[in-house]
Amino acid sequence: KYRKDGKFDFEEFKGMHHLYPSVLFPAFRLQNAMMQAMGGEQFWESKKLELSMQKEDERKREANREAREKAEAYKYREDQVRRHMGSIKYYLMPKNRAKYYEVYPLPKK
Repeated sequence: KYRKDGKFDFEEFKGMHHLYPSVLFPAFRLQNAMMQAMGGEQFWESKKLELSMQKEDERKREANREAREKAEAYKYREDQVRRHMGSIKYYLMPKNRAKYYEVYPLPKK
C-alpha cells in the first residue's frame, strides 16, 4: 500500500492519519502550541487566508494565460486559413474551411 522507498506522498499521509490518528496527534499538538506561542491564532488564520488568496490568484492567472494562448492559437489558425482560401471564399464558403483546418491544425502543448 505504501511506497517501498519509505517516503510518503500527501495522499498516503492522509490515509495514515485516517487509519492511525493517534500516531500524528503529538505532532499536531506541538504545531498548535508553536502557533499559539508565535503569533497567536489570529495571526496564523490571517496568514492561511493570505496564502489561500495568493494560490487562488495564481490559479486564475494561469487559467487566463491558457485561455489567452488558446484564443491566440485559434485566431492564428483562422488567419492562415483565410489567407490560404482568400477572403471571398473564406466568408462565402464556410463549409470548405474544414479541409483547411486539417492542413493548419491547432498547436499541441
